[in-house]
Amino acid sequence: MGWLSLTCCTAALILVFLPLDASDDRLVPGKPLSPGTTIVSDDGQFAFGFFSPSNTSTPASLYLGIWYNGLPELTIVWVANRETPATNGTALMLSFTNTSNLVLSDGDGGGRVIWTTDVAAAMTTSSSEALFLNTGSLILRSPNGTMLWQSSDNLSDTLLAGMKLGIKYGESATGGNRLVSWKGPGDPSPGPFSYGIDPNTFLQIFLWDRARPVARLGPWTGSMFRSEREYLGANGSNVIIYLDVVGNENEVYVTYSLPDGTRTTREVLTYSGEVQIQSWNNRTRAWEVLNQWPSIKCNQYGYCGPYGYCDESVVPIPTCKCLDGFEPADMEEWDDGRFSAGCRRKVALRGCSDGFLALPGMKSPDRFKFVASGTAEECAAECSRNCSCVAYAYAILGSSRFGGDVPRCLLWSGELVDTGKIGTDAGSDTLYLRLGGLGASSGKRAKSSVVRIVLPVLGSSFVVLICISLAWFIIKDNARKSLLDWTTRFKIIKGVARGLMYLHQDSRLTIIHRDLKAGNVLLDAEMRPKIADFGMARIFGDDQQNANTQRVVGTYGYMAPEYAMEGIFSTKSDVYSFGVLLLEVVTGTRRSTMGFPSLIVYSWNVWREGKTEQLADSSVMETCSPDEVLLCIHVALLCVQDNPEDRPLMASVVSILENGSTSLPAPSCPAYFTRRNTETEELFRDDIQNSANSVTLTEIEGR
Repeated sequence: MGWLSLTCCTAALILVFLPLDASDDRLVPGKPLSPGTTIVSDDGQFAFGFFSPSNTSTPASLYLGIWYNGLPELTIVWVANRETPATNGTALMLSFTNTSNLVLSDGDGGGRVIWTTDVAAAMTTSSSEALFLNTGSLILRSPNGTMLWQSSDNLSDTLLAGMKLGIKYGESATGGNRLVSWKGPGDPSPGPFSYGIDPNTFLQIFLWDRARPVARLGPWTGSMFRSEREYLGANGSNVIIYLDVVGNENEVYVTYSLPDGTRTTREVLTYSGEVQIQSWNNRTRAWEVLNQWPSIKCNQYGYCGPYGYCDESVVPIPTCKCLDGFEPADMEEWDDGRFSAGCRRKVALRGCSDGFLALPGMKSPDRFKFVASGTAEECAAECSRNCSCVAYAYAILGSSRFGGDVPRCLLWSGELVDTGKIGTDAGSDTLYLRLGGLGASSGKRAKSSVVRIVLPVLGSSFVVLICISLAWFIIKDNARKSLLDWTTRFKIIKGVARGLMYLHQDSRLTIIHRDLKAGNVLLDAEMRPKIADFGMARIFGDDQQNANTQRVVGTYGYMAPEYAMEGIFSTKSDVYSFGVLLLEVVTGTRRSTMGFPSLIVYSWNVWREGKTEQLADSSVMETCSPDEVLLCIHVALLCVQDNPEDRPLMASVVSILENGSTSLPAPSCPAYFTRRNTETEELFRDDIQNSANSVTLTEIEGR
């Protein structure tokens, strides 16, 4: 009997019996399978037989499994006897019993049973057969085609296209079909890591290290959806995966499919505890990792601490933030990049009289209570009347295990753990957070996003009516932008300018905001702007002009060059951010513009060509004042100049906007910056919040 040494997917040496005889794609009574013989799927993609890892003692342990057929790197996708390896290869045999179960034994009919399909005798017949499908699954079926057993219901460490990762109702709390890692390189026995749907809630997918959660996907927001995921391979080819989440009266599961012609792509839980999407690369003749989860510390379970959240909507480095109304519990640790202490409330809860703030685009926290509430208003009332309820989220689960469209109300009491912000991705929730200082609000009022907030600022309290952020209007569709006529926009511009002037000059202490952007400008019911989110703000002393930090935080695109590249910030850093915001409000365009590296560069080029009037948002062309538009663009370009000394003070900006000016200096050519790595060069992307202690930014250049 020959042997062949190959490398498995975990880079360990594997010894496998050569297939002396490749049978057809089925196993029937009287036709056992022995070492040296394999069953090959009809399309030739998968093989079923015996293999032996090299890390076992002599005599070598034997396993019954399924692997990709014909690849130069042996890749096992399923193992039958993971917990009971065979040690006597000479008499090893897989055959049918009298009850038509498949049984792996180490003797001819009377030996020790190593593994069996264990189908109830009442379900089997003497003419059952085992069929090996092109999907890589081995099935046991009756003559009438009834499925009695299938390997894909007993997953190992790999999920192939068409297989289900989920739970069936009626199983025990520890039941369900989940991936279980190998114990180590070349050791197929069950390892410590598992990945699947939490059977206790049926709403979440976890990665566990034994019983300890390692990472978590957010609560289920609907019983069925289909999404297309596209991954870019190293050779420039695209790999497309169609993901489905399905729920019915019998089960909830996740599955995926591949386009026609895509053969060797799989999802695998590695022995080191990562869930990877891998695709075979014919050029490199190796498995290529297209995606890995968890990929960063921020989305590990509970990494940001109680009431902290991982902002995964920023790229490329998600970061920990505090939920609105909270601040770091230990600022020194937070600045050092240690977040386990989490966040604390800025204003203590008073009880049921406190209201709720809507936080859209969130991955809802763990440790919730599920309530089958009828409407969003009823869900809100359920939390409102329970004074210990600190948050709630509502969704409709579509066609579910209960039948029909079912409302899903989640309630939280105690600390909020493992929260995230994932933007508009499928699976995001609107989390309604109970905050001290908010007036009591019903579900209907919370849904309208109009709440009353008392903000303590520098020892005083200011009552603010918040409706919605400015970003909601200017970075979405034209219908929203049209709600802001020119008169309203100019009022917002001047209001933000006056607010910054107060922070920089009129306040008892000089306050540098450090993250001024459209998303942090809130508009009340009268469309009056309020600067919000002072979580990154810094206070300067009387004689302090600037400061330097090793931890650059904020939003790229709004960041001044000296701050982004050197960590130097001052009042002029906020002036730069105001200039970018001013351009966005006037143009109704985000910070990047087709054909130009940034809105700043685009605006400067149009201004230089004497076509400034073309920059005004088309939705306000009929109502705008050309002189005011020209003035705003000119002021904005002065604010975003490369040299901080060339930028005006906010007091000057306010004076110019209020009174106009005919003698403004010409702005200099603005800088923009790129970020390089060894393979690509790309512009800094939007909404990146970044720590210089954890990220290497190489060859940052001003241009």
